[in-house]
This record gives sequence, C-alpha cells and structure tokens, in this order.
Amino acid sequence: MKKEDLIGWLRDFGHDFPTMTPAVLLRAKAREIIDTLPSEVETLLRHHGHSVLWTPPYHSNFQPIELVWAETKRRVADAYDNAHGSGEFEAILNQSLDSIDKIHWSGCIDHVLREVRNQMVADENTYCQEMDDSDENDETENSDNEDDFS
Repeated sequence: MKKEDLIGWLRDFGHDFPTMTPAVLLRAKAREIIDTLPSEVETLLRHHGHSVLWTPPYHSNFQPIELVWAETKRRVADAYDNAHGSGEFEAILNQSLDSIDKIHWSGCIDHVLREVRNQMVADENTYCQEMDDSDENDETENSDNEDDFS
C-alpha cells in the first residue's frame, strides 16, 4: 500500500497524519487500529446472535469448551456402557452434544470467569507479597549500609 493510501485509510478511521509522517509510524498506527477491529468470524457470529469470549491460550482451566467436552465424554461413556454395539457410538455422541444446552454453556462460562478472577486475585496477592518482601530487603540493605558509614 502506498503511503498516501495508508494516510487516507487512517483518515477514514479518524486519524489525521501529515504527509511528512514516517511510514513506519503510519504502519504502526494501522496495526494498532487493525488489532481493535473484530475478525470476519467474530462479525459473522455476532450477526447471528452469538457472543465471543476470548480466553488465554494454553490454559485449559480457562477454556469453557474443556468443561463441555468433559460433560460430553461422561454422557457418552454412560450411554455407551448401555449400548449394544459400536455402530451406536456416533448416534450417542451426537445425542450427547445436542443435549449440551445454553444453560450448561452459561454455567461453564461462569465457572471459567470465576477461575480467571480467582487467578487474577492470586496473582495480585503474590505480586503484593513480592513487593513487600522487596521493600523489607531494601530496608535491611539500607540499614546495613548506614552501619558501614557510621
């Protein structure tokens, strides 16, 4: 994209830049704006009445889908024990997935949000304790230094 096109694009988003602005700054601002825009998938989901809950990657305890899968596996296992053949497995799986309703999903999301809040409080408490410990160490070091110069 040409520099003048980028300036025009930024202007469309309410950001005026002089033509002498370095391209690197223009691209940085454009990246910042793009990061705030919803993705096509997010826009499509919202259009159909769904909401998007962004969760931290690589933290399975913060993923509502993990709770849903656990419940689905439990239901499949219970039903499969009573089934008469492996040909029924797909029907059992589909029935189990279909039985996960909005109320169950809401409960899983509420659980995850509580877990995230609890982790944030724990992290804050740890940070505060580390700061307190650091302050105590600084006071000890300062008192030792004062003794050396007395």
